[in-house]
Amino acid sequence: MITFLSPRLIWLPAILLVFLACGSGQGAGKGNIQIKGSINNFKKDSLFVYRIVGNDMQLLSSAPVSKGEFDFMLDVPQEGLYFLGQNASEGTLIVLGKEKEIEISGEGTNFQALTISSPENLTWQKFSKEVYSRSGQIQSKMQELQMAQQMSPQRVQELNAVVGKLTQEQLSFLDSVIAKGGFTGRVARFFKFRPFDAELQAKYGSEVNYYKEVYFSEYDLQDPSLAYIPYFSGNATQFFEALSSNGIKGADLISKYEELKKRMGNQYPENLRVFRLAALAGLSGSNSGSVSNPEAFKHVWADASKSHPKDPEIQKWASRVSQMEAQAKAQASLNEGGTAPDFTLPDVNGKQVKLSDFRGKILLVDFWASWCGPCRMENPNVVKVYNQFKSKGFEILGVSLDRDKAAWVRAIDQDKLTWTHVSDLKYWQCEAAKLYQVTGIPFTLLLDREGKIVAKNLRGPALEAKVKELLN
Repeated sequence: MITFLSPRLIWLPAILLVFLACGSGQGAGKGNIQIKGSINNFKKDSLFVYRIVGNDMQLLSSAPVSKGEFDFMLDVPQEGLYFLGQNASEGTLIVLGKEKEIEISGEGTNFQALTISSPENLTWQKFSKEVYSRSGQIQSKMQELQMAQQMSPQRVQELNAVVGKLTQEQLSFLDSVIAKGGFTGRVARFFKFRPFDAELQAKYGSEVNYYKEVYFSEYDLQDPSLAYIPYFSGNATQFFEALSSNGIKGADLISKYEELKKRMGNQYPENLRVFRLAALAGLSGSNSGSVSNPEAFKHVWADASKSHPKDPEIQKWASRVSQMEAQAKAQASLNEGGTAPDFTLPDVNGKQVKLSDFRGKILLVDFWASWCGPCRMENPNVVKVYNQFKSKGFEILGVSLDRDKAAWVRAIDQDKLTWTHVSDLKYWQCEAAKLYQVTGIPFTLLLDREGKIVAKNLRGPALEAKVKELLN
């Protein structure tokens, strides 16, 4: 089961740890917002202001600090939440945009506890402190509830009631903040996603359906500050990542993407740009893993690259598209009907053997190892098929995932495996195993005389019947 315990309620503290890159700054002394103050025990000689876009930090301004004191002017592109700090990972959020003067004080050893003295920032700080305190209580009780469902069923009803009460109190608090308006009131909408419970299950059927339909329902997607509220880009990334990794179909993901984009309208292009970047990040999968939903990723990439053809942040995703296409091509070659990728490995005597050396033969490529019990149990069946058909043009290439050569050679002798065997003795890092995306053994591929994959993982009588068919 997916766990969507109000993700945005725990997202913000993490952003202080994951920033990846910085742009160029405009320098101090320009603009109509004055930031001044004194920070005790501040060891650096400069203070920085960044814009936050997902995991990217864009430097807007820097100012000299002398004995902890600073006084500088800057402009920001839009009212929003920015990051003030001694670098891109140590600092605090600050509301910038409409207020002309902001004064800061506190200790350089704890930036998140700085006092930022302006009406909007004091309102934001008070709200932030309370909403995270309430969220922490809900999360703690939700964890107790999950444990009780396993260990103490008698407490489930009691804890359900506690979670329900805390949730309603949180929602009432948020409604009161939203009703007061202002920038903090707009940001408070990002915290209104309810934890999944029995009532919501009865209405939506599953947590992922609830998440898909409701997660963005409270957002004002035409807020001019949307691109400058880090919750928006962070939550949009998380939204598409969660849906794509929990089995939502490509067509449904694309439909949701287009629906949200339509709700945003065209009035604020930067909001759309940030939304597209967030969707790409969410749909991209990990850097080393494959894209969970290539169909949706390709759609968003096509839309983003067409809408922002010269945007360097958008174009950074071009390499992911190339990687995805290469993965698709590699996967296609491993499907039945594809030509098996060639590889070269040493045999037991160190002679280099190529897969393509066996063209013209019906070939079984058998990934196994001496330490693999199921492989050793299957070996007698493979021996039987080999002895029956080897004189008619059937061959086997054993690819071992062993690390110990002596154990490998001994198993070949004990099991009477009289065909060609190869191994680089790299265990699961075997180059051929990685090429063929082998995640478990025994794993076999049956190739025709042209080297095309006919079938995978045939055993016993099924292997015998298929080899016989191909030889006739």
